[in-house]
Amino acid sequence: VLARAAGGIAQADAGRRGEAQARFEDLARDRFAIFHRDCEWLLGMAIASEVCAMLGDLRAAEILYEELVPFAGFHAVGQAEGSVGAMDRYLGLLAEVLGRGDDAISHFEEADRLNQRMGARPWTLRSQVDLARVLRHRNQAADQERAGGLERSVRTGATELGMVALLAQLEREAGVEPPAREA
Repeated sequence: VLARAAGGIAQADAGRRGEAQARFEDLARDRFAIFHRDCEWLLGMAIASEVCAMLGDLRAAEILYEELVPFAGFHAVGQAEGSVGAMDRYLGLLAEVLGRGDDAISHFEEADRLNQRMGARPWTLRSQVDLARVLRHRNQAADQERAGGLERSVRTGATELGMVALLAQLEREAGVEPPAREA
């Protein structure tokens, strides 16, 4: 099930929205009952939340948010699969889909703090990209400056870690096409 959920991210990221939507609807059936309440449930629901956010599925976001809010402050990990960082990031993505900008900011700030505390640098950078995006959309007095500082920090960190996909996402969200990569 985790591989099917992760495949939805890959399909959405590759622009194959119809395929990602079909896969996601299969996962979302019966309030995400396909994810058994076992040691991998939280990881699966985190991955499903990312697909949900990529597709902007409001109905599913409401369900996922309701299911996951008790896990704020937790770390989503699968014994053999790995980690996807702080659950607060996924709550932030869902809050963003639901139009709850201030809640999204709070969740992303907490995800940033928790991921930093865990030393989970790649997940910290992802949380900062998400936070910068929501700040830019909220557009209050100091939001643009704060978002710019986060984006500069992410560029530095992502470059150091070789996170080219995150750099490309950052540029897309800033409305700038990323430079062509050399073959």
